[in-house]
Amino acid sequence: MKPIISAAAGLTLIMLVCGVPTAQTQQEMTAREGQAFREADKAMNAAYDRLMGKLSPTGQVALREVQRSWLRFRDQECDFETLGSTDGSVHPIVVYNCKARLTRVRTADLLAQVRCPEGDVGCGNQ
Repeated sequence: MKPIISAAAGLTLIMLVCGVPTAQTQQEMTAREGQAFREADKAMNAAYDRLMGKLSPTGQVALREVQRSWLRFRDQECDFETLGSTDGSVHPIVVYNCKARLTRVRTADLLAQVRCPEGDVGCGNQ
């Protein structure tokens, strides 16, 4: 089930209710969500690199291809999910949030492959 609001938005709401200073401008909020996405992307790339190091040349080619497809999927999925905010100033925040969420899921999937025991046929024939 998709969360109603992002963790960052939820934290901001809690901070506002408690009187804790938060980002005040749209630009600051966009920058914060952009940074969260960049951190998620960096973690995914590290997991991808770890998995590439475990794979045979054939597995590396397959992973490279599926990763490119996944990146296109992520971007298209977020384009679809954020259609409602397309013309709004919140749109970049919503897009960053979507991409970060999906990227964290992909990172977990890649790390599961990294940790998969040798000989497990459910591990992409590594």
